Amino acid sequence: VPFLIRLNQMGILLPKYDSKFNYTKVFEALDMFPKDWLKNGDVAANAFKGFVPLSIRIIEKIMKGETEQLKSKLKGAKYPVEINVFGNTEPKKFLVCFIGGSTYTEINLLRRIGITNGYEMNFLTTEMYNRKQFFDSIAHEIPGWEDIEMN
Repeated sequence: VPFLIRLNQMGILLPKYDSKFNYTKVFEALDMFPKDWLKNGDVAANAFKGFVPLSIRIIEKIMKGETEQLKSKLKGAKYPVEINVFGNTEPKKFLVCFIGGSTYTEINLLRRIGITNGYEMNFLTTEMYNRKQFFDSIAHEIPGWEDIEMN
């Protein structure tokens, strides 16, 4: 995760294309790189050592009933995030669908957050990524990156 934080600081992690959508503002609004994560007990940031994936923050906002605010923050993204909430949140059951895949850590953390908040969490995903697969999937965007085999 320090790798992701460093890429963000270097400006490499954020998309570089013509758009009126400001990803930096979304990162800040959703507190994806919380500054005092150790002090304030941010469970999600603790799991990722200072970074919180967008998927985690989205589910946290939905649990808090902040769906409309969330949609307004994500409006205009080149790769839109679809948020559909059916019915109400009672009983507290969630079916979270990841199209494009998720990591084992995301699923485990969402389960932990769900249990802490009294929610039953169920997941559908098109792919499960381990750490190496995840980094390999984003590393090709870094100029000069060469894949190496590690045991």
